[in-house]
Amino acid sequence: MLEEGELSPVITGGQAPVVSSEAGKTTTAATAAPAQAAAQTPAAETGGTPVLTIVLMYAAIIAGIYFFMLRPQKKAEKERKNLQDGIRPGDDIITTGGFYGRVTDIVEDTFVVEFGINKGVRVPVRKVDVIGIKEPPTSKNKDPKV
Repeated sequence: MLEEGELSPVITGGQAPVVSSEAGKTTTAATAAPAQAAAQTPAAETGGTPVLTIVLMYAAIIAGIYFFMLRPQKKAEKERKNLQDGIRPGDDIITTGGFYGRVTDIVEDTFVVEFGINKGVRVPVRKVDVIGIKEPPTSKNKDPKV
């Protein structure tokens, strides 16, 4: 007698042995063997591991962060450095504080700048505090309001 859940092989004439179970399902031994072998096969042979998928996903996220955040920031920093290195005495600049002035001298990493109407007042400004080369807006450029 068979115990509950045990399979019994039944051999029929000229066909593959039939394996039947208590649940009433009938399968041939040829179809049962690959199914049992697949259940015992490691995950690496059946289509890849989830670990590899996770590693690839993290790599894609890191690449996205690099291309969308870090690379543009480095490019802007390089442009700003080129701008600051290209400033010469006589150029009109604007500082991070919004002050317009004219560069009169360059000493190491500092510009000596004249601000406003008082041309005799010279103020040292760090190169990193200069954000652009611009002429200050004048009243000539603005439309008079009546």
